[in-house]
Amino acid sequence: MRTNIPLALTIILTGLFFLNSCQKWDDYKKYQENGEDVYPDKGDTAYVYSGKNRAIIYWQLGKDPFLSEYRLYWNNRQDSLSGAIPEDLLGDLMTINVENLEEGIYNFELVSLNRQGRRSIANLFAGRVYGNSYEQLLLNRAYSENFNYDDGGLAIGWFTPDTVNLTTEIKYINNSNQEKTILLPPDITTTVLEGWKPGTKIAYRSSYKPNSNAIDTFWVQQYDTIVPPVEFPVDKSEWKAVVLPTDVMTDAYATSMDYIWDGATGGYPNIYHSAEGTMPQHFTFDLGKVYKGISAFEVAGRQDCACHNPDKLEVWGIADIANAITTLPSDDPGWAQESVDKGWTLLTTVERNDDGIAPYRVEISPGKPPVRFIRLRILHVADDHTAESHLSEVSFWIKP
Repeated sequence: MRTNIPLALTIILTGLFFLNSCQKWDDYKKYQENGEDVYPDKGDTAYVYSGKNRAIIYWQLGKDPFLSEYRLYWNNRQDSLSGAIPEDLLGDLMTINVENLEEGIYNFELVSLNRQGRRSIANLFAGRVYGNSYEQLLLNRAYSENFNYDDGGLAIGWFTPDTVNLTTEIKYINNSNQEKTILLPPDITTTVLEGWKPGTKIAYRSSYKPNSNAIDTFWVQQYDTIVPPVEFPVDKSEWKAVVLPTDVMTDAYATSMDYIWDGATGGYPNIYHSAEGTMPQHFTFDLGKVYKGISAFEVAGRQDCACHNPDKLEVWGIADIANAITTLPSDDPGWAQESVDKGWTLLTTVERNDDGIAPYRVEISPGKPPVRFIRLRILHVADDHTAESHLSEVSFWIKP
């Protein structure tokens, strides 16, 4: 079907078309009377380095030579900071210090302005600020109560700290009644307090950085104290056998004297085992250094057999064996006197009424001279065997 468009309507539509076509093609320029908008260079990414109630913002500036000012906003633009952009920093790294911030997470907005006052597109970034709430959650590094003491000082063992631990400050009193301070790094698990005065407390506290970019160190708010024991085990790590004239032969039947200071009782072959000899018999070993105040001795026999374990023995000691070599055999009636004449001291005597297996401790009276070398004289074994003796562990303690 053919449709006829009224002539009047056709004339109206044609007129509207020509009216619209006659508008200038560049009429849009009336909206840019001041020229085309050009945004100042906003620079590169900005990073927040956390601090205690403050932050430092590192901002990579652009090279726009017309940059003149920055403005930093936070708290939904309720707080702000502005400052000049130095010309000599263009294209380089600029720092902005933001002080007096409350603890928390912040969303920052950073813009740059040029000399005409035009603003760049905003740099948006976030960061965290730390304060008292964070510090109150910090704990001091834990120590392991693994104490060792000698004349050089007190050694303390420490557990591995949290990965953000920076250091631990330790304060103590030395033998001259002076307060000393040392810093314990996180990767060290043992520290020695040189010249520590026995009986005095030790104070310590730890510091942390909440992350690798933190600009401030945070300390635990209170010191904790260590009260070392009054008695310490003698460190066995430096003990070694010494062979002197008239000592009984040891290490028989694939055993070793070293087993009596390996830190554990045991059975054959992890024991001391003398060779055939007379009774009494004796052997000698070195504690590795001179110790003052030896206070106790403990002995344990072979654990898998009640055979040849001593039930009567003497413990002798001396600081230096250079002129202390005895010549009489251990079963000679004059052996003890010759030992005294050579400078040896009888530290204690052990007499027990069992099979000699279990650890047996005896106290050593105070006032004994310093010792380094120990001589154990076996007087009798529980099974009445007169030729051999067995031991699985011996230990000493000191009271400084």
